[in-house]
Amino acid sequence: MTLKNYLTTIGVGTVFAYIAWFLILLNINPSETSTIGILFFYITLLAANSGLFTIIGTFARSKRKKHQHLQEIILSSLRQAIILSAIVSIALFLSHLGLLVWWTVLIIIAISALVEFFALSTGAALSQ
Repeated sequence: MTLKNYLTTIGVGTVFAYIAWFLILLNINPSETSTIGILFFYITLLAANSGLFTIIGTFARSKRKKHQHLQEIILSSLRQAIILSAIVSIALFLSHLGLLVWWTVLIIIAISALVEFFALSTGAALSQ
């Protein structure tokens, strides 16, 4: 699969995820819905943001790092997009619950940094 096909596929999925998120946003009242409605809201937001951040990261890396393999660019962009989207979704969820304070944001960022460090260290060991 070429980079153009990959970005097009991810882009179409991202558009569908944002459409689903927007429909949920318009049609579901958070105070009246069940846990399923809230769960769908956060899952579609996570999917939409992951697609958007993946496209941005892949496009930026492919322009900047021409010597790196395309597979490495795509995997690191996807991994970091999922981590960043998880940070956004978790922070929004904690805000919804009234639990978002500065130190919980620091904990979320620290855990995300540890996950990224672990992924980098195991990825380097796997490629050797």
